[in-house]
Amino acid sequence: MIKAKLLNGRTKAMIVTSSCPAAARYKLALEQYVKDDNPEYSDYRVLMAFSGKLTSQ
Repeated sequence: MIKAKLLNGRTKAMIVTSSCPAAARYKLALEQYVKDDNPEYSDYRVLMAFSGKLTSQ
């Protein structure tokens, strides 16, 4: 897990979801968007953070 202080103020956006599975879906969708649909964003990375446990559903 990456601690906030290690981001060095480089965070550009935050999405708050209602559940861990929703956060995982957003992460996958954003990674796909950055990778395939918009190569000009290839230097961007997606970080997912949540509390609790993520279980497959």
